[in-house]
Amino acid sequence: EYEVPIEILPMPISGATAPFSLLGTVLLNNVEVMAALTMFQLNKPGTPVIYGSSAGILDMRTGLFAVGSPEGGLQNAACREMAKFYDLPCLATGMASDAKKPGIQATLEKIATGLPVLLTDPDLLCGVGLVETAQCLYHEQMIIDEEIFGFMQRIKAGIKGGRDYIFSDLISRIGAGGQYLSEESTVQLLREGEHYITKLVNRESFEKWQDSSKKDLRQVARERAKEILQAPRKEYLSAEIVKDLEKVLVSAEKALCS
Repeated sequence: EYEVPIEILPMPISGATAPFSLLGTVLLNNVEVMAALTMFQLNKPGTPVIYGSSAGILDMRTGLFAVGSPEGGLQNAACREMAKFYDLPCLATGMASDAKKPGIQATLEKIATGLPVLLTDPDLLCGVGLVETAQCLYHEQMIIDEEIFGFMQRIKAGIKGGRDYIFSDLISRIGAGGQYLSEESTVQLLREGEHYITKLVNRESFEKWQDSSKKDLRQVARERAKEILQAPRKEYLSAEIVKDLEKVLVSAEKALCS
């Protein structure tokens, strides 16, 4: 009635609530989205809809829904392609994990589920900070996921091609045993983002790491999260705009409740 975008988010489970095959699960997800979309459009033509996907598999050993599976990543990427076919905005699940807390398993699963989806250019990608099959959120996991996302974005960007990036003349000029650190092109490409600059990952020598902190990734992320939470809150909107927004919220609440 108020034209608020509606997200249709089926959660088909391969082998349980959907066929065991990945393609069959993608088909069922699509059918459920289209069925709901049809009902919304019959009720009010033009209702804005977001095509959703949160597919996964049934772990046959535990009987639990496994969202952090590579199959889930493939299925949700395929569902994103279906959303493109219908020219619909899409929210796809990625960065998903069944780990009980931040750690190696969570990182492994988030890459396996996030990268396939990211490569399909989803409009929305959910799962950041979540573990334990999306039942628990950790602040430090949100920080780690930002780093993971940065890595995946760099992979998605790929390798720039063309004569401006081959540098065959430079290689010939410097020759064997030379160095490229002092070259102007090195500084220029660094500033352009040719290499991803990490925020959390430690690339110091083992000796320096051992002599300084000996902290693992989760410890660093937890400290960073605390810094953010304890930092003074930034006001991005003027007091006047905030008051106007509050008036809009009050009037909207009255209209919705009447």
